[in-house]
Amino acid sequence: MKNLAIVLSLFLTLLSFNTSSNASPLNEQQDALKQRAIRLWQARVEQDWNTEYGFLPNIEHNAQDQEKYASLMKKDAPYLYLSYQIGNIEISGDVAWIWTEYDVRPTQFPTYPVTHRASWEIWIKQGEAWYPVDPYSQERYPSLPPSQRVPAAEALLLQRANAYYDALEKEDIQALYNFFMPSFREKVPFDEFQQKRMFLKYLTHEIAWAQVNAQDPQIGRTMIKFTYRINDPNLTKLTPTEKTKFQEWVNIDGEWYIPGREDQE
Repeated sequence: MKNLAIVLSLFLTLLSFNTSSNASPLNEQQDALKQRAIRLWQARVEQDWNTEYGFLPNIEHNAQDQEKYASLMKKDAPYLYLSYQIGNIEISGDVAWIWTEYDVRPTQFPTYPVTHRASWEIWIKQGEAWYPVDPYSQERYPSLPPSQRVPAAEALLLQRANAYYDALEKEDIQALYNFFMPSFREKVPFDEFQQKRMFLKYLTHEIAWAQVNAQDPQIGRTMIKFTYRINDPNLTKLTPTEKTKFQEWVNIDGEWYIPGREDQE
């Protein structure tokens, strides 16, 4: 019996080792992120503003210290968080999406009915830790995780968006005209289109991402970073201006088009 017990103990030890060894880095990241999200939402429910402060973006840290933040939130927190539930988690590089549901009520109106909200909350990895993206910066990332999008359609949209900005940089009016929806081109003949002056000289561009919602695959969105100058030969020595733009696209018969004219911005 003693030998049997030893053998069984060794077997269980090896089984435990193999199980832990098979844990993928992605699963480990998801587990770590889930625990961090639980810590944040638990702090909100408990009104532990000192803990929430540790999840704020650096820009807000620079604006006020922890003590002032906690004191302000204790006095003027806009919402009372009543409950929460953390759902699926998806990670792509240094960006993650967490399906989050919670019940909330305005702090200043205790008689208001409780509102139930559910959405994908965007987090980004900075160093070794994950942080929620502040509301003012969320549009800089795809609003949906990869499982809710259409990768093949996004690849085509990226190509199409790159081609559009190539045409802008080359000032290829005919090519630009063809990027607009057929309904637009029916109303605006090419002769009229080419007479309008481009006010900006586009210099460089980078398509940061494309998003196509699996629930509505005819609509796409891209984020573009580009540089430009005023389109004036007397201003060629001016330092180029950098800009970020979010552009909507419509898919018609398998091709992506721009719903309105945007090359005169």
